Amino acid sequence: MKLTEGLCGFNPLWGGAFLAFAFLMTTRITQADDQPQWGERFTRNLYSSETPIPSQFNPESGENIRWSVELGS
Repeated sequence: MKLTEGLCGFNPLWGGAFLAFAFLMTTRITQADDQPQWGERFTRNLYSSETPIPSQFNPESGENIRWSVELGS
């Protein structure tokens, strides 16, 4: 057995590199601002942190609409 090999020929440096990568990825994911559920936090107060939020929209003219998808076939 070489000094660079662990059990079953596994290089322990790869394990450390994988753990570091996994840690960095999970910390980046937890810092994300997007909340996929309505109500955002445990309080469910239905308040959005986005500003400015339009109070009116018009689907025909597209006023204050960022994206749309046609439905049907």
